[in-house]
Amino acid sequence: SDGNAIKHVFHFPDHVKVEAVVLKEKTYNTLCISSQGGCPVDCKFCLTGVVGFKRNLKAHEIVAQLHYVMQKGHNISNLVFMGMGEPLLNYDNVFKAIDIITAPWGCGIGKRHITVSTSGYLAGIKRLIADKRFINLAFSVGHPNPMIRETLMPIEKRNPIHQVTKALKDYQEMHNRKLTLEYTLLEGKNDQPEAAAELSNLSKYLNAKVNLI
Repeated sequence: SDGNAIKHVFHFPDHVKVEAVVLKEKTYNTLCISSQGGCPVDCKFCLTGVVGFKRNLKAHEIVAQLHYVMQKGHNISNLVFMGMGEPLLNYDNVFKAIDIITAPWGCGIGKRHITVSTSGYLAGIKRLIADKRFINLAFSVGHPNPMIRETLMPIEKRNPIHQVTKALKDYQEMHNRKLTLEYTLLEGKNDQPEAAAELSNLSKYLNAKVNLI
């Protein structure tokens, strides 16, 4: 713990380790939860990629993180899938877990208090559209320029940001849930005025707020 955040490390029988972090706000607590052991996406600003991908977590392993933290006395009102892993690469287990968490007999967290973060996995976003699964999404931008973004986020090569943006626009027009653009500031990499201008344009196009990290 550093006072504002408390990190929990979960050890599974097959030696896979994942993290869940309680983020303490003034009037509520948020839990940042993991969906995979390690991560295959390998964003250059994220240490999880260094670990490498181990496996997808099962639905009960995802729910267990929340259950354990709540049993420890933390009153969790918001849940964000921004821990280890790309949630949309573990679509079935993530949404099975969300169904359990939001069920009346589950953990008592409403759907509007759950956010799923993605690095821009296009097939996952398209499946959200097809399934009419309406959730708060957070899109990790990295850099609004595709060529620079690919150096920071290799997922850009097969999931071009212009296609992801179009899919996000289509998705947002289907519902009124929030969209956040996550932007990890990296000195000399994506903190130039022109990058800020491009990010601003993207934010306006998608009617999204920006979370600077």
